[in-house]
Amino acid sequence: MPIVFPGFARGAFGWLVYADVKRIAGFPPEAVRYASFLHGVIGAVMVGWAVLLLLIVRGPLAAGSPWAWQAVAASLAAWFLPGTLFSAASGVWRNVALNVLFMAAFAVPLAATVRARDRRREAASKTEAVGKGSHE
Repeated sequence: MPIVFPGFARGAFGWLVYADVKRIAGFPPEAVRYASFLHGVIGAVMVGWAVLLLLIVRGPLAAGSPWAWQAVAASLAAWFLPGTLFSAASGVWRNVALNVLFMAAFAVPLAATVRARDRRREAASKTEAVGKGSHE
């Protein structure tokens, strides 16, 4: 069983998949245990991914590291594309909608970091050009 908020998780996934927060709780007990186990594992993976993203965003990405931007963008794409396609193929349109909302919430600030990174690079190249010009 998920340790944190198992009833909430069952209700949320019940609403997401069946449009009924009590649907999963009405499954046979073995199926409820299995669904709860899966919700716990999915939650743990999501928390781990969020911690990693936070560390990358607050560290290397904030410092303008190109690999950090690529890592964040690639991990978002690796989640969004298969997850959203599988949800659509399964007819779970609420999850498709949530994925699109979450992707927008991540993509807009990530795109903004590109402009900030480009401004830093431009300023650095101007400084470098001025430095080279004074030594010639």
